[in-house]
Amino acid sequence: YQEVIADPQFWMAFANTILFMVITVPIRVTLALILALAPGADAYPVPFTELSSGTQAPAALPSGAYVLRSQADLGRYGLEALVPPGRIDWSQELMVALACDTKPTHGYSIEVASARRTSYQGRPVILVRYGEVAPQPGVPLAAAQTRPYQLVKLRRGGELVLEPVDPAGTSPQPSPA
Repeated sequence: YQEVIADPQFWMAFANTILFMVITVPIRVTLALILALAPGADAYPVPFTELSSGTQAPAALPSGAYVLRSQADLGRYGLEALVPPGRIDWSQELMVALACDTKPTHGYSIEVASARRTSYQGRPVILVRYGEVAPQPGVPLAAAQTRPYQLVKLRRGGELVLEPVDPAGTSPQPSPA
């Protein structure tokens, strides 16, 4: 130890280490705090499972996005045939039903883009983003009237907010469900 303490290279390395620590630690802590407090930093994904999707939504399901919380809701929208009994545990899960207006060709769909737990207007919510997907331009499609739909389930756990997203990725004002 006496040789190390007497060695000038040891003291140079020790000074460099202290200088490195004094400079980098505050910068890293500051950046970590900025990222932790950034908007959306409190958001984390909520898993969801597709139960059904297709090109012909049931007639009782209007165009739009709906939250179903019970077997009675499933019947109200004519979805019993699409979701067999036992696929949803209504005490633990709920369902989001999406449907488009009538489209002139195949190739359209509507789908949940993401579901995440976050805060919305100061309260904790599950934000579900969804949108219509149009066919690629120039792709030949069969001319047939379709009405795309999607049904997904997710675990209960707070208020749901449904947010439509247009193909450009922007969203109008979300609506609590």
